[in-house]
Amino acid sequence: MDGLRAAEVAAELELSYTTTHRILDGLLAEQAVEKTQDGKRYCIGPEISLLGLAWTGHFSLKFLSMDSMQRIRSTFGETCYLTIRSKFDSVCIHRELGTHARKVMSIDVGSRRPMGVIVGSVAYLAAMPEHSSNEIIRTNAHRYPYYHLSEMRSS
Repeated sequence: MDGLRAAEVAAELELSYTTTHRILDGLLAEQAVEKTQDGKRYCIGPEISLLGLAWTGHFSLKFLSMDSMQRIRSTFGETCYLTIRSKFDSVCIHRELGTHARKVMSIDVGSRRPMGVIVGSVAYLAAMPEHSSNEIIRTNAHRYPYYHLSEMRSS
């Protein structure tokens, strides 16, 4: 059977069961781990795959996008960001610094923002089916005021 029980994780990490369970609950909330179908074991979750996007190997999204990002940066002189969707968020996986003397670097590599906050994620929402983008906007509504956005509408 795949996955480990919380007690097995605690023993492997030499942590108390309570501490391990608290950590696993946090990892579940962030989708870094997920429970097996029976609900008794933990396995690697979908968010762990985002760590792989930082890898600079021969077939990463960053590598595949590099020529285009550098061309955009040199043509317009602006900083260029590569972001991906992660559930209800946009995650920056690469940044090419612009050539202008004055640079605005509002997003660091690895930073996460709610979909609809960063311009690339606004375009992503616009390209999605309306019911899907509306669900994301509704889910993120409580987070938008932090970014000085009072209201989000898909149409």
